[in-house]
Amino acid sequence: MIKTPRATPRYQTLANDLLAKIESGAYAMGSQFPTEFEISADYQVSRHTVRAALARLHSLGLIQRRPGAGTHVTAPVPPMRYQQEVSGIDDLLQFGRVTRLELQRSERLPAMLEVAQALGVRTGAEIIRVFCLRFAVDVEEPICTTEILVRPARGISAAALLNPETAVDSALKLLDFTRMGHVDQTFDAIGMPAEQAGLLGVKTDSPTLRVVRSYHALEGRIVCSTFSLHPAGRFAYSMRLARRTAA
Repeated sequence: MIKTPRATPRYQTLANDLLAKIESGAYAMGSQFPTEFEISADYQVSRHTVRAALARLHSLGLIQRRPGAGTHVTAPVPPMRYQQEVSGIDDLLQFGRVTRLELQRSERLPAMLEVAQALGVRTGAEIIRVFCLRFAVDVEEPICTTEILVRPARGISAAALLNPETAVDSALKLLDFTRMGHVDQTFDAIGMPAEQAGLLGVKTDSPTLRVVRSYHALEGRIVCSTFSLHPAGRFAYSMRLARRTAA
């Protein structure tokens, strides 16, 4: 039976185990994959958990499921190490739950132009930068670097953000989604800066997906902003765009 860590959803633990078997060659490319019933019996988990795990493998491009034909392995390794489906703020919250941040450092800095724009402050204003590596569950290779950028203000403990023992938890507490009105996000492509390249094990100026988010409280003020840099091939976003129907 799967023993699931408290912070890890059971379906994710199952998906990780099945992924490891595909990568090891236990399930070869093109081969028939076990059925939901077989996986449920082998791992002593519910069919609902199995379906969620298989959906995860499908989103990674590892398996193809066809009615009447069963499930087949379509790739020996995932094209992307992590894929996030985004349709609302709740998905960002789930992303935070199934990934972890590893602090590199926290520091006071003057806000450069792009950071100042994301935080809604003047250029040169003092900010706090909590600089981290982000990891997917049970994956040793980081999927990105994330900078959590905060303007010191009333109700925000600068000391806690600058303390290595409390910096990450304090920064995450700012992202209380029950009090969040909306999130502005921008995606663009840049060359990987040298500092982040060294931490991620890629070449400087290599292709990079940059995601910039500004988190707004219900009353509209910007609580904090994040800059995440994803190397090519380690992360993907997917979203569904639906036609709005008339009321």
